[in-house]
Amino acid sequence: MESNSPATQEEYSPDKEKILADLRDALIELYPTEQSARVVVHDAGLKADKIAFNSSSKINWHNILAEARKQTCLDKLLEIACKDYPKNEPLAVACNNYHRWSKQIRRPSSKYSIPKSTKTWLSLFIIVAVVVGIIWPYVSQQIKLENLICSDNILSSFWHLEANGEADEKWMDFPDDDILKGKYALRITYNLHGHKFQEGENKNDASVVLTQPNWYGVSLASGYYGENGLDGIQTVDIPLLDFVELPNAKEGIEGGQPLDLNEPVSSIRARFWHRGPFVVEITSISTCDLK
Repeated sequence: MESNSPATQEEYSPDKEKILADLRDALIELYPTEQSARVVVHDAGLKADKIAFNSSSKINWHNILAEARKQTCLDKLLEIACKDYPKNEPLAVACNNYHRWSKQIRRPSSKYSIPKSTKTWLSLFIIVAVVVGIIWPYVSQQIKLENLICSDNILSSFWHLEANGEADEKWMDFPDDDILKGKYALRITYNLHGHKFQEGENKNDASVVLTQPNWYGVSLASGYYGENGLDGIQTVDIPLLDFVELPNAKEGIEGGQPLDLNEPVSSIRARFWHRGPFVVEITSISTCDLK
């Protein structure tokens, strides 16, 4: 006799093989011959030519159940069997377990469906939003860089950097540590004289560096500012927030933090290294405000 106590998770969800075996055994007892099984198959709307009928009732019902699941007719087949034998307890228990398991594995359908046209517009909206989110920061920065007011050259003389297989540096202490407060960018005019540089492990083999007190730099070899390897004068505008702390493993500095625009900056330098001979000239550095 079936208990009236709440069913446990295991009673609601027996494994699939046991469920199908219980259904098969119950149906074997009720429809033991091929002829009686064919009647149920016909009434359930199954395509009988897809079923490999067999003289063995066990094999016969195994094949029928497998094909009924493929043709999504198993629920109808069980409904017919339960109407034929409403008081058969093994069949009732097997069907009950099957329906409980079937409900658990089926994905619940949404109460509300979204029209196809709405889905299309929603997809387009998401794509546009993503593209704008990616492109807008770059476009916004370019708009700002086109609206700069820059100071006179802060260098007292142009910097000439020249070496062969080693680094060369030039630097200048700022007379006022607050020289960059309220500024947006630096405008730098330089000439690589055709030499193509690498960024280097510490990102400082072709760099302009601000001191705060660690080194915060940008690489002129990155491709973001000017053309690496160009033989000729270039002028680039570099936002101050693009200056990031340079890594230094010896001092345990991971780097990557942006320049703090509210803190003093004590100096500026340029550092270049190349495995062969090189000449680099920086003729002008200006501080810039937004219009």
